[in-house]
Amino acid sequence: AVLAQATKAVLVMEGYQITAADDVAGVISTAKFAQKLSPAEVDCGTTLGIDYLKDNRTTNTVAVGAVVADGVVTLRTSIEGYYAPQATHLGCVSRGTIENRLLELIAQQAKKTP
Repeated sequence: AVLAQATKAVLVMEGYQITAADDVAGVISTAKFAQKLSPAEVDCGTTLGIDYLKDNRTTNTVAVGAVVADGVVTLRTSIEGYYAPQATHLGCVSRGTIENRLLELIAQQAKKTP
């Protein structure tokens, strides 16, 4: 229960809106959250050899799914990109930095929770 509470607290503090949480199943889902991401965080592909994320006209949304079971938190991100000049939806793949940062914050939060 501590890990589930810590996970919810961190997601909310980071700006995510929790859309569903089932404490019995240990599943937490968030709505899409608009963020400016960097090529270090996510791979959204390139156009003419230039990373889409280096262009300020690219926007991203991130949704997080969390599974809390057996004392372990597993995060899965769903990241979408949109490149305005070409009206192109981008399939983006996380490089793990978003998840690792959230997991670190969750671990810190869990230590604080009585």
